[in-house]
Amino acid sequence: MKSKAEYRGHPIHPMLIGVPIGLWLASLVADVAYMFTYEAFYFSAAQWTMGFGVLGALAAAIPGLMDYFGPVQRSAEARRTAFAHGGINLAVTMIYAVNWFFHANGANYGAPLALAVALNVLGFGMVAVSGWLGGELVYRLGLGFDTRRVSITMLEDEEARVPTETR
Repeated sequence: MKSKAEYRGHPIHPMLIGVPIGLWLASLVADVAYMFTYEAFYFSAAQWTMGFGVLGALAAAIPGLMDYFGPVQRSAEARRTAFAHGGINLAVTMIYAVNWFFHANGANYGAPLALAVALNVLGFGMVAVSGWLGGELVYRLGLGFDTRRVSITMLEDEEARVPTETR
């Protein structure tokens, strides 16, 4: 199923997802670092990386939605998987937006620190689940592949699995 949002044959959504994932991982690291050091730099870094991660997620959602309402509709299984993938991503984005709000309004970071770290861990765990579902869409269900341009040969017999040097 060829992607509707692509550039020169490459789907755009997978190009963009690294931005929020990387920024949210950095926010988790910064929150943990702040938890141990109470250095203001880490608190600020967590806030900025969360905020820009939310913006990156919203940017990645646009081509994701284009694919959802385009090629994904051809398969009921792809539709269900994509709906779960998108729903989890929406929830994750909301978790990080709320966590950003906690950071932006928490100059005195006493009790909410545990909550902020817990939200960060929960959000990143959900990112992992969503990433697995995204992998299902691409690698198992073929979303983003233009099958007219891809040639893959799968060899099933046991002889084909043995390296040529040992035959």
